[in-house]
Formats: sequence, C-alpha cells, structure tokens
Amino acid sequence: MISITVRMPQEIRDRIYEFAEKERRSVNSEIVHLLEISLGTKALVTPKKETSKK
Repeated sequence: MISITVRMPQEIRDRIYEFAEKERRSVNSEIVHLLEISLGTKALVTPKKETSKK
C-alpha cells in the first residue's frame, strides 16, 4: 500500500466526508472506492442475480 497527499477544493473534501459517513466507511476507504468506480475496476452496483420465469 502507498501513501499520497492530494490537494482538493474544500467542497469536494466535504462531499467525500459526507459519502463516507453515509456509507459507514473511512474517508480513505471511500476515496479508494470512488477511484475504483471511476477507473472501472469496481462495479457501481452489485448486479442482481437473474431469476428464470416459467
């Protein structure tokens, strides 16, 4: 794992803190989660299993 420092506008920082609290994640975990979604390495929503209709 690496450590980096990122400068960002206060408004973006505030939104990340709000999202992290809402999702019950640490701020670090929320940032990693958002980066994974943005980079396409993690699905935004877990796909639902299809059920066969008969």
